[in-house]
Amino acid sequence: TMRIIKFLPEHIKQIALQPHQESAEIYNHDYSGLVNDAWTLLDNNNSPVFIGGFYQIWNNRQVCWCLLSYDSGKHFTRIIRAVKKELANRVGRIECYVSPEFTQGHRSAKLLGFTCEAEYMSGFHANGEAAAMYSIVI
Repeated sequence: TMRIIKFLPEHIKQIALQPHQESAEIYNHDYSGLVNDAWTLLDNNNSPVFIGGFYQIWNNRQVCWCLLSYDSGKHFTRIIRAVKKELANRVGRIECYVSPEFTQGHRSAKLLGFTCEAEYMSGFHANGEAAAMYSIVI
């Protein structure tokens, strides 16, 4: 059975990322500061299929982030349910950023209740890639 556990940085090395997130930067990023407000969804084989969480920018403003495995689509309903549950415990503005070409990411953001505020922000990420910005105020 699938289960949700507290996120640990070593989960990053264990997840087989979906193509839109595959990059050395993701694997080399320091996630130690995110462990207090993040979780990992494990499949029946105890392999991470979703890692996600929130980090606070300032009071009443947070960013929702996630990493998805290449086969996360078959767990889509469970993932959306888990994120909605976490969103229900939040207050304030929450943002998420999606690659402009990642159709499933846009669909997921909308299913979670986010609204697109910026369709294309050039050079948004540290590696120079663009992003779309979604937000929700709870």
